[in-house]
Amino acid sequence: MTSIIKPTITTLGQNSGDNSLLTGDTSLTCNVTLDEGGSSDKYIKTKKLYPLGGISSHIATAFTLLDEVVDRIDEAREATQNTSIIDSDNAMLHVRAILPELFCCRSIGDGFAAIVNAVYHSIMNHGQDKVFSETQLTVLRIVMKKTSEQPFMQFDDALDLVMDLEDAGFEVEPGHYSIFEEIADE
Repeated sequence: MTSIIKPTITTLGQNSGDNSLLTGDTSLTCNVTLDEGGSSDKYIKTKKLYPLGGISSHIATAFTLLDEVVDRIDEAREATQNTSIIDSDNAMLHVRAILPELFCCRSIGDGFAAIVNAVYHSIMNHGQDKVFSETQLTVLRIVMKKTSEQPFMQFDDALDLVMDLEDAGFEVEPGHYSIFEEIADE
């Protein structure tokens, strides 16, 4: 008897109405059917599909850096909830420092590159004298968590996440683009 493997990619917890992206319970999975009739009911997490030792160095680096970014955003959110503005700002400064390294991993895909660019410019355009709101930090966390779970997402899916950043009040384009827009309007 020949085994037939039919993988389908799903996201656990996405439609359940919970905040699974906030708590980290959601992960990209692959449901594998072992034969024509039955399902194994086993789910493989993204990091098991792409173990750090068996993939190219830029993908492994991206996974590591994405985890670090999500952890730092969590620190910033917690500090904001505890009204510790300095600790929140410190955590976001670490995120700001990590993003150029993530940019070096943009060859993973167009969707990945679009999100990293948008998050980088969102943070850079936010201004150093402004504090991130809890809502903004939550949206950043959702975007980066989803990117860590689906690093090979399509460009159109990435644009949806970029729109979420804009809806949270972030300016996702480079700051100097506004100068070009003014010139074009004249």
